[in-house]
Amino acid sequence: MEAFLNQCVAGLTTGCAYALLGLALVIVYRTTNHINFAQGEMATLTTYVAWALLQAGVPYWWSFVLTVAGAFVFAAALERWVISRLAAASPLATLAAFIGLFMIIHSLTGYFWGYDVRQFPSPFPAGTVAGGLVSGHQLGVGLVTATLLAMLWMFFRFTRIGLSIRAAAQNPGSARLSGISTVAMAAIGWGLAAAMGGVAGMLVAPQLYLDPHMMSGVLIYGFAAA
Repeated sequence: MEAFLNQCVAGLTTGCAYALLGLALVIVYRTTNHINFAQGEMATLTTYVAWALLQAGVPYWWSFVLTVAGAFVFAAALERWVISRLAAASPLATLAAFIGLFMIIHSLTGYFWGYDVRQFPSPFPAGTVAGGLVSGHQLGVGLVTATLLAMLWMFFRFTRIGLSIRAAAQNPGSARLSGISTVAMAAIGWGLAAAMGGVAGMLVAPQLYLDPHMMSGVLIYGFAAA
């Protein structure tokens, strides 16, 4: 029974990363009608940037914030300068573009950091709680995921930008007539998705170890979650 409960807790913790990545895929699809096959590679790249900051002596939570902000800016710029040009492209050309993006980001990650397996630290305590049933990292992952989901719900529910993103996703024509910049909303949507994916990468890296292939399997489960 104890082994069963441990497996359930471990599965729920890992599922948090799948949920965050799946949510990133959904945000991209809802805002731009594209399926981002490179979402996992973007998350891996983000995690490597966080690892590089940690190696440079930057405290974990500062690295976390800087990395998430950088992922947001990078993805928003990528959508504006690259992805937006695919609006009139055929489905096959769009698919080829996203596969190409997958290969480019994966290759750049391996080029800059190599393909060796590295350890990524966890910011949470190493001990256990609930009689050894839940580790500090598992509890921390659950709390971070719940907090992010609550913040995202409030963002889309109560803020002007969040409501504008929802309007642009549901009816772009009416949104433009209402003065909403659908172009800006698409870029913000991509930025939010990259930020969520980056958080997923940093949460799952202490369990899976860090290497350029880290999020490939997670992406498959993220698609299932989406």
